[in-house]
Amino acid sequence: MSDYKFSKFNYYQKSYFSANFLVYNSLQRKIIRIPKEDAIGIGLSEKNAQDSTVKYIYANENLEKKLINQGVIVPESYNEDSEAHFKYLEEVSAPGLGLTVIPTYRCNFRAPIAIKIMRMV
Repeated sequence: MSDYKFSKFNYYQKSYFSANFLVYNSLQRKIIRIPKEDAIGIGLSEKNAQDSTVKYIYANENLEKKLINQGVIVPESYNEDSEAHFKYLEEVSAPGLGLTVIPTYRCNFRAPIAIKIMRMV
């Protein structure tokens, strides 16, 4: 087991319909659903989800692989700021503009802006 930490680019949301956590990593642009039992097992709770000082607690091997793959946890020595800066430079030098849409459970995709976006895709 290596030493890992939660990425500082994580955004946490408790699901409205179940006892799950949704974690979006803005650096990797990936989202993962973590069952409440597993979230508690790795050190997350509703009270500390946005606290950057929360320490990662080792999970089972399968869950840890998923967390690493989604960018939720990173090695302690990993410099996320350097990667963020590099990705920023890639984005500003790219010829196009990108848009990431993360709807909530309450979204029905019937708002005028959602209809426009869906037509563009």
